[in-house]
Amino acid sequence: MLGDPPLSGPPPKPVELDRLQGNPSHRARQPTILGGRVSESDLAALQPPAGMSAAERRAWREVIGPLVAGGILDRADLSLVELAAQALARARAARALLNREGMTHLTSQGLSMHPAVTIEKGALAEYRQLALQLGIGPSGRARLGRPSGARPDGGMEGEIRGRLGQAARLRVVGDAD
Repeated sequence: MLGDPPLSGPPPKPVELDRLQGNPSHRARQPTILGGRVSESDLAALQPPAGMSAAERRAWREVIGPLVAGGILDRADLSLVELAAQALARARAARALLNREGMTHLTSQGLSMHPAVTIEKGALAEYRQLALQLGIGPSGRARLGRPSGARPDGGMEGEIRGRLGQAARLRVVGDAD
């Protein structure tokens, strides 16, 4: 935006990544949670914002589901999810139009690129930027300190603990043990 200060340097490191890498400065850091995490039980009650088209609502559900399942969506992020869903739906609509009409069209000055190419390109760039902020995709998860497929309940160890109960004493054994 015009009034925003210019962004410089890398984005701040998420607290989750600090925890995985260790905290050499020993400063206590907690994740900043503004509106509270959205849990899977909350997901059924969440509805796409009013005024969204059917394609945007489908994209909204597609975007929000994995974020809630991963335990990383804050209620304050819902507006970003809305924008990401709109951008994704716009890119898909432009792609569908290009599939029907082709990448070029005939104008009074000859063959020209279809305007939907520019629309798709802009919408995909907008979605990519929002996805990175939300932790969608490999780069987004890396910024959050979660590898692909990481689970908020502790992965395989968490699943085993859940099945055996809290009384079970487990230790993850690596190559060095």
